[in-house]
Amino acid sequence: MSGPAAGAAPSGVPELYRSFLIAPANRADMLRKFHLRGADLNIMCLEDGTPDSEKVGARTIAADAARHLQEVGCRGRVFIRSNAPGTRWIDDDLASIVAAPVAGVCVPKVATLEQVVWIERRLRHHEAEQGRPPLQLILGIESVAGVVNAVDICTRSTRACAVYFGGEDYTTDLGGRRSREGLEFLYARSLIAMAARLAGIGAIDTATLEIREPELFRADAIAARNLGYHGRVCVHPDQVPIAHEEFGPSAAEIDRSRRLLEAEQASLGSGLAVFEFEGEMTDGPLVKRACNILAVAAEQGRAMGAPPAS
Repeated sequence: MSGPAAGAAPSGVPELYRSFLIAPANRADMLRKFHLRGADLNIMCLEDGTPDSEKVGARTIAADAARHLQEVGCRGRVFIRSNAPGTRWIDDDLASIVAAPVAGVCVPKVATLEQVVWIERRLRHHEAEQGRPPLQLILGIESVAGVVNAVDICTRSTRACAVYFGGEDYTTDLGGRRSREGLEFLYARSLIAMAARLAGIGAIDTATLEIREPELFRADAIAARNLGYHGRVCVHPDQVPIAHEEFGPSAAEIDRSRRLLEAEQASLGSGLAVFEFEGEMTDGPLVKRACNILAVAAEQGRAMGAPPAS
């Protein structure tokens, strides 16, 4: 298995993946404001968000913006999203990202394990040349082939910390039609969440493109959380606080989890592994869920109270 569990293991410190805010890498005006948005992940996109004619120059813009964010103390982690495997830009993208002051690289449209192996080999090569420690890696699954190979992609990566689902690209590749309900990619969405769980990495849900409909984003976020996702792609800063609300435990969930663990301790003292808690029969899985909730809540508290990350 690869990266750290994202809110999955009570014994570990979970990374936060609630918000994956993305902006074009050629838009310095947008990138330099990332620290004002409060996202957990700040993604500078060299891929679809940047015109082909500006991709090479955008590498420098992104690196300069990353240095600015480091200077001003951006709380969230900064990543640069490369172009897709097999494009003429990908290897030079990886080299430029390794040279930039960022936490990691995000690679879109990963479809096969062979592509993962190639990406990680090239990253090791560029890191050795630059003399820098390994970057974190987020993989994007956005095609039928990627979904079919999701378990191998997630579990056999040596460094992935998270995977995101690109629902729009997936639906296009499938030849389906995008609906507000999103039933056309329920199977793919579920499979990717399960693959991420098997790998012990973060699962980031697809975007809601209707940026003037916050309640639609909220409904999508609730559905994704119910499926096991840890966060969502945000295409507008206004979506970030909604993602934090829906992917972070509520005050009621935190309070109930604490009470449940207190009840568990009392039941263990009585020699009982299964006990009644507030009208519900409770045992190991529900206890573990309560531990997970409190672990994520603690990490959110550290993120809010700690000085800005460099």
